[in-house]
Amino acid sequence: THLSVIYGESWQKPEVSKHKDVHARVTLRPVAGLPLAVNLFASGGQYDTGDDLSRQRFIPQIAFEHKLAVVALEYFWAKDPPARMVSRQPSLANSTDSEVTAAGVAAFAWVDLSLLGGMEGVRLMARVEQLDPDAQDDNSHTREIVGIGYRTGKYVEVLVDWEAVQYQSAALVANDEKRVFLHTRIGF
Repeated sequence: THLSVIYGESWQKPEVSKHKDVHARVTLRPVAGLPLAVNLFASGGQYDTGDDLSRQRFIPQIAFEHKLAVVALEYFWAKDPPARMVSRQPSLANSTDSEVTAAGVAAFAWVDLSLLGGMEGVRLMARVEQLDPDAQDDNSHTREIVGIGYRTGKYVEVLVDWEAVQYQSAALVANDEKRVFLHTRIGF
């Protein structure tokens, strides 16, 4: 269980308002001894300016969790004023709604190759997600991510992954996206 009250406008801007976000996460393990987890995340907050300030998020997830592999499915639901989402969802620029409800699903997995008799510390990962930013037809997008990583020890991981995003015609995004990332995690 996790509950936090945080400054909601992001770490990139100085705090100028009294608005805070509330985030809550609950993890349930319904069957003792079975590596199955049900995670529920919810958040609510407000933007600093605009007619409709509310922003809401809800993500339920079910996951099989093992120290050498994870497989998970999740649902995403969000409610925002459309003007706040235009930079990421251009098709919302002409929306006359005061709020739009986005919904999506995702599936992801990673496996350490030692589980399959391969090299310990080498991990394969994949994620597929589909998001509809509102109830409008043909403006959703699909994101696919595949990667390979290496865990050098308890504190260092490196991951190279390829990401592709395909937009439907009414999403008003000129080109689909493709990119390669290098991620490094160093713990201490």
